[in-house]
Amino acid sequence: MNDIILIVICLFVLSLTIITFSKENTDYISISVIGAITCVALVMFLREPLDSSDSSPFDVLGTIDIKAMIFVFSMQFVVTVIDQENVFQYVTVKMIRWTKGNQRKFFYVTCILGTLMTALVGDVIVALIFVPLIIKTCRILEIPSGTYTLGLTISIITGLVMTPFASGENIIVASAFDLDVGFFAVYLLPLALGLMFLTVVLLDHFTLRKEEKVAEERKLLLLDLLDASVVIGDHWKFYIASIGFIALFVCLFAFPANIIPPFVFALVIGAILVMITGKKMTNIFKHIQWDVIFFYICLFLIIGCLVELGLMNMIADGISLIIQGNIVVASILVLLLACVVTTPLLNSPVILMFIPIVKDLAAGGLPLYPLVVAMIIGVILGGLMPQGSTCEVLALDISKKFNVPNLSYKRMLKVGAAFGGINIAVCLVFVTILSCFFL
Repeated sequence: MNDIILIVICLFVLSLTIITFSKENTDYISISVIGAITCVALVMFLREPLDSSDSSPFDVLGTIDIKAMIFVFSMQFVVTVIDQENVFQYVTVKMIRWTKGNQRKFFYVTCILGTLMTALVGDVIVALIFVPLIIKTCRILEIPSGTYTLGLTISIITGLVMTPFASGENIIVASAFDLDVGFFAVYLLPLALGLMFLTVVLLDHFTLRKEEKVAEERKLLLLDLLDASVVIGDHWKFYIASIGFIALFVCLFAFPANIIPPFVFALVIGAILVMITGKKMTNIFKHIQWDVIFFYICLFLIIGCLVELGLMNMIADGISLIIQGNIVVASILVLLLACVVTTPLLNSPVILMFIPIVKDLAAGGLPLYPLVVAMIIGVILGGLMPQGSTCEVLALDISKKFNVPNLSYKRMLKVGAAFGGINIAVCLVFVTILSCFFL
């Protein structure tokens, strides 16, 4: 069978997998598994050999990044253990009480704290903790919560590029290119912090200041009703979980990934916390997002088939013809392409598609770091539609259940697209300047 036909089939399977993942009430895991098995079988047994020394057809199975998948699992594992002791809820309630009902202070604290927590535990947990608390706090203050939730979801997206463990996509990229915390701290953290503050300030200036003010008696009621100590069940277990959380990130920041794999710390600390707190491992495993892990594995296989068939090489060759060895042009093109592709799609398949393209461009002599930076910020920060962001989808769903009046898909799309455009403009300038240092 001609390789072009196989490429078309694999692209169709990839599209079907992505579409079913984004639809509610569909068994996307079964479809993903069947699709991955189909693609692997076709490539293994029907592809045309390139020459007599061609690699084994079974090599496509090696495209699964096992280390990245173990790290995704281990971070979910340890964060679940810590979360069950309400450590994150305690910090959040404590900070909300600190605002004393001041609207602007409340807005800035939730957005900034949410962003920084996203860099450590990911956007899903932050959205699940913060959004209900924001809605309930705003109801006590008798103000609409839509703007506060909107500010949170837009700003915490910037937190996804701050560390190599903020998202599954970052874990995969860090594993693929042997990147550590230092890379993210030098090349991405300053940009993310700048975008976070820019987002919060602009939303404050153009939206928040125009909303109704909080009555003084409602501020006093907030202080009476919100008590951080209430969320603590067992103080001993709470303190142990807090120490474990701090120890985890001290280890992740202190030890380079090429010396000790990051998942080792997560698994060891998670296992110790389970033993000390008396949690049942089976209960912890029930909270692991196994569907996400299996979805990643299926994507690795499907996109690995496309790599084996040479599609990514063809795309990289096309980009090389356009850029003519210029790293500035290459980085800008990768950024813009990533933004265009990721806008209607999920981040995960896009990042997996771009990794082999970036590897091919780097193998052709271009500096690696500007290309990786452009790819990460293009995929994660460049999306203009809510369905491409897990935290925005969660925020909309929770807000709908709470009947929040001033937050809808239309408003989130409008405001999110505007800030997505601002992010892209700032990132273009940043990537251009960064690439110039590698000329």
